[in-house]
Amino acid sequence: MMAQKDAASNRHLFSPDRPITSREEDRLDRRAFAEEIARAVREWKGKDSLVIALYGSWGVGKSSIKNMVIDALRAAPEEASVVDFNPWQIADRTQLSQAFFDEIGIAVGKGPVASQKKQKEAAKKWNRYAARLRSGGTLFSLIVNPIRWTLLISAALLFGLSAPLLRPVAIAFGVIYTLIALLTWSSKFTEQLAAFHESGAKDQSLEDVKAAVRKQLSGVSMPILVVIDDLDRLTPSELLEMLQLVKANGDFPNLVYLLLCDREIVEKHISGVMNAPEGRDYLEKIVQVAFDVPLIDRKSVHEVLFDGLSTLLADVRFSKHFDQTRWGNIFYGGLEQYFGTLRQVNRFLSSLSFHTSLFKSEGSFEVNAIDLIALEALRMYEPDLYQALPASKDLLTAVSDFGMGKGDQERQKLNAILNTVPTTRQEGARELIKRLFPPAEWAFGGSHYGSGSADPWYRELRVCSEDVFDRYFHFIVPKGDLSQATVDRLLLATADRDALREELNSLAGKNLLEVAMDRLEAYKQHIPIGHAVAFVTAMFDIGDQLSSDDVGILGMSSALHAQRIILWYLKQEPDPLKRAVALKVAIQETGGLNLPVRFTGFIEPSPHGDTPVEEFVPAEALQQFKGICVAKIASTLNLRPLPDLLVKNLLGLLYHWRAWAGPDGPRALCEDLIQTSDGLLQFLRAFVVRARGHALADHVVTSSFYIRRDDIEAFLQFDLVESKVNSLPTEARLSAEDERAVSAFRDAAERRLSGKSDDSLFLSRSS
Repeated sequence: MMAQKDAASNRHLFSPDRPITSREEDRLDRRAFAEEIARAVREWKGKDSLVIALYGSWGVGKSSIKNMVIDALRAAPEEASVVDFNPWQIADRTQLSQAFFDEIGIAVGKGPVASQKKQKEAAKKWNRYAARLRSGGTLFSLIVNPIRWTLLISAALLFGLSAPLLRPVAIAFGVIYTLIALLTWSSKFTEQLAAFHESGAKDQSLEDVKAAVRKQLSGVSMPILVVIDDLDRLTPSELLEMLQLVKANGDFPNLVYLLLCDREIVEKHISGVMNAPEGRDYLEKIVQVAFDVPLIDRKSVHEVLFDGLSTLLADVRFSKHFDQTRWGNIFYGGLEQYFGTLRQVNRFLSSLSFHTSLFKSEGSFEVNAIDLIALEALRMYEPDLYQALPASKDLLTAVSDFGMGKGDQERQKLNAILNTVPTTRQEGARELIKRLFPPAEWAFGGSHYGSGSADPWYRELRVCSEDVFDRYFHFIVPKGDLSQATVDRLLLATADRDALREELNSLAGKNLLEVAMDRLEAYKQHIPIGHAVAFVTAMFDIGDQLSSDDVGILGMSSALHAQRIILWYLKQEPDPLKRAVALKVAIQETGGLNLPVRFTGFIEPSPHGDTPVEEFVPAEALQQFKGICVAKIASTLNLRPLPDLLVKNLLGLLYHWRAWAGPDGPRALCEDLIQTSDGLLQFLRAFVVRARGHALADHVVTSSFYIRRDDIEAFLQFDLVESKVNSLPTEARLSAEDERAVSAFRDAAERRLSGKSDDSLFLSRSS
């Protein structure tokens, strides 16, 4: 249903780029100009034809003015006859002259003469004149063509004689071809011979026939307008044929021609055919009155553009991040140069309305409307520049707090992008790049932008955001990312713990939970603080699925990322006591364990250093949090076997338990856990630490896994654990993860035996 509504709302913006058809549709103040041409046509009383030309390049509105002229003529009390002839649209270009005479003949037969009888008489005389012009040449061609056929058949027969095996086929082919040719020729010859007799060729000269036509047309009460459009689209030879037809039939009264074309193209074609620089002189001998299409008022064109954009912006999804000041800076700073004609506007709105439909989903819009408009204009009118942008993503989106990575080489690369633009448009294109991509502004004499700008750009879905950039060029949300519709659902659900938990669990099932933490980072201080209990509790609920080890998108573990979000979100509330009230409820009610424990430790003031630490919650509230967390740890870790989600976070939970309640509880739990083989393997897996890195010559990050002896000894005697490991059944099949854990422990035991500390791990890796 949503897709149907979208299609309906955008349908009228798709334009076939057709001219307007009536004066009421005029939006460029050209109606008066067209009406003056129509008045001149109506009032023409000359003895010869009048040839008017309307000159203008493609897309400036010649056909629209023509249609308004026709509309004005037909609206007069005495309706004029109009022949709207477009030779470019004639399917068989070899029949241009025949189509030309046929169309005028129809108009003459319907022309404004005294009676129907005289209309028929006028049409009859015109058709006789046209037939007389055509018949002589046609009869000649019909006589010549059989000679050509005979030569062709003779060649086939000769081929047959030279190849005995093929002779029967050649003879049969010749006979059949000859019969078909004779039948076709005889039919056409008879038809043209009849036309020749009908034209009066036996009784009258061509001048006599023409005089009769002239007499009939002199009785017409209103001129007949013959409009010939798109002359500049014809081939040079076709163009010359049409101009010769106009010139040869330019001495009839009450016949007015209106020629529409690009003068420069037509003159060039004429000169090319005649092989002489006399195109302009030739044209001036045919055209008596010439007009140029009036210059377009850019303000009027822009009004048409703005009206179309307003229709799109009426959809709240599209206009959500539309900033009028920024739009004005972008449009008048560089965008307006691409909209000088209605054709440009109509083409643009058609394309834009299609692309906006690609980015609409579930009540959301995946990109920033202003950026989409500007990039679509670049795609259409600066395609080379547009195509250079995706390959320059890092240069266009990278922010730096200290200007790192922004030197002469980067400046040259950014300036090289603009070299694809013609000099006359470079200044406007440069301004667009600066406005669209603030991180690149420094290269053009502008400011540097630090990392603090990244979150606002993402929230506004700007193309300069590293996380949004690809959408504009792929026209889809990349795999492994969240659509804006999904982000909007998350934000909408922050007031409802169950709804938010359901959304986050769904993303976890798609391996997108870490990405969700990254996206929520940009909104951490824009979620209403009134949602504190629901939002924080839901985050704690899914915290066990967040890794404390895996490095997330911003170079930190996903669990740490979630802690930062909760911290800065709660800082919206300036009162530490109110923060404590919301946090206490969330810690008590959540079914999660890892994140509330880690967050409680996260907000604990550091005992090191002389600098006072801001009190996030009152000290007595913090102690309550610790007590609640310890009770939850003790009860949850007594489960057997331990849930896998707890195993990966077990080491951190044990350290917090030990710090807040002493070593006895954690030690007892670990001793109990290693009594079974399964428990021992879970214990070892929990103590495995993963380190990432790569050599200087490598592009791929590799992982190494190890167990620190100090971690083991913080909870159990190393010898006790070693004896349990050595007692593992040798025939037991271990999973790859268990084998890695056992191997890491034995490496730690070997370092202990050789007197090496855990620090040797880092020394060996750095060397």
